[in-house]
Amino acid sequence: MGFEARRRASVICTSGEVAIVMTGRFDARALFVALDAQRVARKMTWQQVAAETGVSTSTLTGTKRGGRLEVDGTLAMVRWLGRTIESFADPK
Repeated sequence: MGFEARRRASVICTSGEVAIVMTGRFDARALFVALDAQRVARKMTWQQVAAETGVSTSTLTGTKRGGRLEVDGTLAMVRWLGRTIESFADPK
C-alpha cells in the first residue's frame, strides 16, 4: 500500500506543521465505504464528489479495491468526510 500505510505510525508535514497521524494500517476500503455512504446520503454522483474534493472519479471509486493512494488525494477525501486520518486506521 502507498501512503506509508504499512507502517505503525506515519508523519505528515504540511505548511510547516508536523503531526503523527495514525497507528496501525490505513484501511482504504473503509474509506470507500465512508465515501459511498456520504455520497448516497447527500444524493450525489461520484462526479459531484470528485468536483467537491478535487480528487478524480477513478481515484474515488478505486479506493474500493484498496491499494495505493496518493497522500494529497487521501487527505482531501478524509477532509470531505469531516473525519480524521486516524479514524481509518486498522489496528491489525
